[in-house]
Amino acid sequence: GEVSKVDPKRKSMADLSAEAAEKDPAFVAWAALRAGQAGETPEPIVLVVTVEISPERIGSFLEAMKIDAEGSRTEPGCLRFDVLACDEPNKFIFYEAYVSEEAIAFHKEQVHYKAWTDFKAGGGVLSQTVVKAKGALYQM
Repeated sequence: GEVSKVDPKRKSMADLSAEAAEKDPAFVAWAALRAGQAGETPEPIVLVVTVEISPERIGSFLEAMKIDAEGSRTEPGCLRFDVLACDEPNKFIFYEAYVSEEAIAFHKEQVHYKAWTDFKAGGGVLSQTVVKAKGALYQM
């Protein structure tokens, strides 16, 4: 058969991980959680956000949250970002899990997060509650 050659200039996963860790310390905690080494890192921080949206603004809300959720899922410190629809048609829940407080702060600095804050500034949120918790029996 044919022998495949490895490009000597190509970086290994270990090299890429080391570089990422230098740029973003939250990456180390994220990688440990992903590898099942959660005992070596703090429990993830989970935010459960419940919002009630003006019925006439639900379309705009869902557009903004699609941008925020998809962008959030690419952040190295974000373990999960779900938008859930409640039985009441204008109530929604965001389920967000992060590796650290720094990862939450990083999240709030991102361009995709601005889609949510711009929507809020436009007056579409009737009510909002936030519960912050640590993952006790958290599984990815």
